[in-house]
Amino acid sequence: MQLRRRIFFVLVVVFCLLVLKPFWFPMATGVTLAYLCEGPVERLIERWRLTRPGWRWVISIGMVAVVQGLFIVPLLLLTWSATKELLLFWEGMSGNESAVETGYKILGWMDQKITPLLHGFGFNLSFADMQGRLREFMQPMLKNVAGYLGSALSATPELLLFLFITWMAWVYFLVYGKSQRQALLPRLIPWGEQRGMLASTLGDVLRAVVLASIVLALVQSLLVVLTLAAFGIPKFFLWGALAFFLSFIPVFGTAPVMISAAIWSFYHDRVFAGIFILCMAVVIGLTDNVLRPLLMKNSSSGATDMPFFWLFMSIVGGIAVFGVAGAVLGPWAFSLFIAVQSIPLIDMSGSE
Repeated sequence: MQLRRRIFFVLVVVFCLLVLKPFWFPMATGVTLAYLCEGPVERLIERWRLTRPGWRWVISIGMVAVVQGLFIVPLLLLTWSATKELLLFWEGMSGNESAVETGYKILGWMDQKITPLLHGFGFNLSFADMQGRLREFMQPMLKNVAGYLGSALSATPELLLFLFITWMAWVYFLVYGKSQRQALLPRLIPWGEQRGMLASTLGDVLRAVVLASIVLALVQSLLVVLTLAAFGIPKFFLWGALAFFLSFIPVFGTAPVMISAAIWSFYHDRVFAGIFILCMAVVIGLTDNVLRPLLMKNSSSGATDMPFFWLFMSIVGGIAVFGVAGAVLGPWAFSLFIAVQSIPLIDMSGSE
């Protein structure tokens, strides 16, 4: 009878998840943010001895407002300012020319300035030969970009709905998340040891990812600011601040900022600066792949205490399979493997 009830409960949970399928991503985002903010909220409630249930709602909404004010609003303002500057730059450079003609112009400058240097090092490469390939590449890409922009404009209500659901899930699970975990997990995972293993490894990985991402963002934005300032790129502080937020996105990272700065340098006939900035873009991109596993390994002595090789492979493989969420899911999977591997086989069989 108990097994029948458990199976029925799991079927009901699966049915609810299917109903919520269009909102999995914003729900998961809100749940993750709530889990990370849960500790500070609990400490504030204990310190101020706020026992009434209504105070938890007040503290939770206040915490969400503070985090949004410190991160989300600055991100939107910086993105808007940087996008405006980038559009003004491209408008001043291209004038009334099309994007393909502008690309031809950039390749012409690079062919005049960089091709002789490459020939001097023995590389038989000419940027002028790339014009035909550029035409074949740019035309379908421009159609795709136009389609993406049209979809983005038409999807504005969806974006607002995404943000609203994320905010609701963030507040709701910040208030009721702990109690609902205590009620739900024993029904889904009846084994206490394995249930505790899942919770401890996930919490450890999340904390390590957040701490490593913040430190890595500071390092990468500092490198961007120093590089752009050294070559006199205008408004380098603005681009450095934007790079800080972009660095939280694995793979994508600070590349748009550095590539834009390199194009600006090539446009103003500063070939060495453009080449150096592109080289630094590669170096900063590599720091994401190298420093992130190291920082995660050093920021926690628990679930992420695995060899650097497996931590690196879990992050890269997780991102390749699951996208941005793989930065958490990949290390979590290997952390669970290590945790399960450490349990003696006789105890595991006995628990069954």
